[in-house]
Amino acid sequence: MGWEKRGNHSYYYRKERIAGRVRSVYVGQGEIAVLTARLEAMQRKEREAQQVKERQEQRAFDLLDQSIDNLARLRLC
Repeated sequence: MGWEKRGNHSYYYRKERIAGRVRSVYVGQGEIAVLTARLEAMQRKEREAQQVKERQEQRAFDLLDQSIDNLARLRLC
């Protein structure tokens, strides 16, 4: 996603991957494009934060699972 400068004007394009190929889709210019770019940046940050949270939760579950396995091995001895 990003801004492309053509001549004296800047245009906002969204990149899409279709059938393994990247395609530029024109979004707009001016205030609408600025607002769209900001909204997409916020959404991207939210997705990244959610992914970090999910990885942390998975690590916590993995540690808990490992502790349970260790405890089970001790009880078998």
